[in-house]
Amino acid sequence: MTDPDATPAARQGPATPEEPPSNGRPTSRGGGRASRSGGRASRGGGRASRGGGGTASHDGGTGSHDGGAEARADRLKERVYITFAALAVVLALREHHTSAARAGSTLIIAVGGTLLAVLVADVVSHIAVHQVMPTRPQLRHMIGVVTGALGALVLPFVFLALAYAEVWTTEQALRRSTIALVAWLVAIGWAAVRRVRLPVWQKMIVLFAEFALGAAVVALEWLAHGA
Repeated sequence: MTDPDATPAARQGPATPEEPPSNGRPTSRGGGRASRSGGRASRGGGRASRGGGGTASHDGGTGSHDGGAEARADRLKERVYITFAALAVVLALREHHTSAARAGSTLIIAVGGTLLAVLVADVVSHIAVHQVMPTRPQLRHMIGVVTGALGALVLPFVFLALAYAEVWTTEQALRRSTIALVAWLVAIGWAAVRRVRLPVWQKMIVLFAEFALGAAVVALEWLAHGA
């Protein structure tokens, strides 16, 4: 007879034991495959990370190189511009037979006005192109480019100081200033091409062009005042 107090589980009979897997290998292989797939994904991610990092680093290096080249080009350009302006002023002063003090003050005013004009032109062109005001680093770069061009005036002011001290005459100081400014143009040309991968004869053409332009300015001033 069946005990009425027995539980349903007892009435159903003993529980059938769960059959263990006939072979544990499929589960292990599945786990191994998943592990290996994860490893491949991890290695793939590592490759992507290395590739992405390398590309970003290369792009960053290229951008930095381009920025440095552009800044160097700006400095060279302004030095050429200021040197030609100073050369024109010195040649004009030679024709007026002025004193050393007046020649120095005239050179300061003329070149200072030119530098301010260049700075204002840089700021205005930046606003026109980018439609925003220059940031502080950009403004510092513009000021640095402009003030860096003052190196062309070192020798002319030294020569005029010697004329003021009556070591030289003003005419001698202005004549040697003219020579120094033309030589400075050639030096600027050399600074522009010495790191460039150009044949030597092309570099010589650039240097000769700088010298020829300086000599042309001198010749034009002489012709203008001679006429």
